[in-house]
Amino acid sequence: MRDKTTKKIKTLPIILFCLRLALLLEKAGCVSEIKMKKQVFSFCISLNLHYFCSMRHKIVIALGSNHRPMVHIRQAREGLSQLINIDRFSRNLWTEAIGIVSPRFLNCMAIGTTELSEHELLQTLKTLEQQCGDSRLERQAGRVHLDVDLLRYDDEDYHPNDWKRGYIITLYQEITAT
Repeated sequence: MRDKTTKKIKTLPIILFCLRLALLLEKAGCVSEIKMKKQVFSFCISLNLHYFCSMRHKIVIALGSNHRPMVHIRQAREGLSQLINIDRFSRNLWTEAIGIVSPRFLNCMAIGTTELSEHELLQTLKTLEQQCGDSRLERQAGRVHLDVDLLRYDDEDYHPNDWKRGYIITLYQEITAT
């Protein structure tokens, strides 16, 4: 046990040097902040020192439901708040269904951060949908218990068609204005 602790203490100056170098490169405009953070995090993991730095990813999530929407959106808000660091939720907004014949949808948006990898976050969102009773069969019947879409992970946008929808634009403008 003592050997591991000694090794970790000896590698700390190396990590601090690398962090200073990365910050200088970022300030000089040689590398983006996100890329710099990913490189430092990868370096820490390669040395099995990931506890020295945590990688926080900025995320934007869209939520929608047309089946018992008030219940499912509330459950989704509570579930997301327990699973990831939500900075804020948008207001709820009723919209007409797009691409399916169904009742209106209740939609909202969340912005926050997470330490989960992109893959882990997508799996977590899929699990949340399933916990609310969402399934392929229900969707084929026009019932969307809960649809949770990752719209942005750090600087990468997902669902490009969603970003063109009026309600997404409105909710995103509102949630980022405060």
